Amino acid sequence: MTERVFLGNLVVLADKDTGAPYNAGSPAAGATSIAKAEDAVHASGDVGTMALAVRRDTASASAADGDYIPLIVDANGGLWLAPLATGTNLIGRAVADASAATGGIASTSRIVSAAADTNATSAKASAGRLYFAFGYNAAAAVRYLKFYNKASAPTVGTDTPVLTLALPPSSAFAFDWPLGFSFATGIAYGMVTAAADNSTAALTAADVVGLNVGYV
Repeated sequence: MTERVFLGNLVVLADKDTGAPYNAGSPAAGATSIAKAEDAVHASGDVGTMALAVRRDTASASAADGDYIPLIVDANGGLWLAPLATGTNLIGRAVADASAATGGIASTSRIVSAAADTNATSAKASAGRLYFAFGYNAAAAVRYLKFYNKASAPTVGTDTPVLTLALPPSSAFAFDWPLGFSFATGIAYGMVTAAADNSTAALTAADVVGLNVGYV
C-alpha cells in the first residue's frame, strides 16, 4: 500500500510500511506514449519528445567547455561537424599527396642504361614518398632493385634496404604504390644480381634500361 507524504508543498507517494518513495515504473510504450519500444516501426501520427537543434548559419560555440548544449545545424538542416585539419588527411582522395593539390608526381630519378656496378643512387636527400618504379630488365636472369631509407647514395651490401624488388628476366617491370611508400630520411636505391641484403654483385652494363623512379 501507499500513503501520501507531505514535504512542504510537495506530495510524494510512499510505501506505507517502509516509507520508500513509490515508483510507478517506466511509461508503457505505444503510439500515443512518449516511450517507444526498441526497434518499433514508425507510423504516421506517433507521438514523442522531439530532439530539437539550433540553426546557426555559421558554426560557433554556444556554451562554455563542459556545458550541455543542443545540436547545431546549418541553413539546410545539416548537422555541423568539426572540420578535419588540413595538411595530412587523405579522406576523400583517390590517392595520397601526389594529387593536383600538391602538383602531382613532379620528381623522377632516371637511369637510362645501368652501369657495370651497383648503380648506387640518391633520388632524394630528405624525407619523401615513393610512388612508382618502371623499367626493363634486359638481362636473361633476375636482377634486384633495392631501396634504402637514406639521404645519400647507399653503400650497397652494407646498408640494409627497406624494399627489395625482383625484376623478371627479359621483361618490363612496373611497381606502383598509389598511396606512396614513406621514407623518413631520404630515398636511395641500387641494383645487384642477388637478393641478399649484403650482396654487392654488380650488374653487367645495360642489364636494366629505362629505369624511372617517381617520388615526392
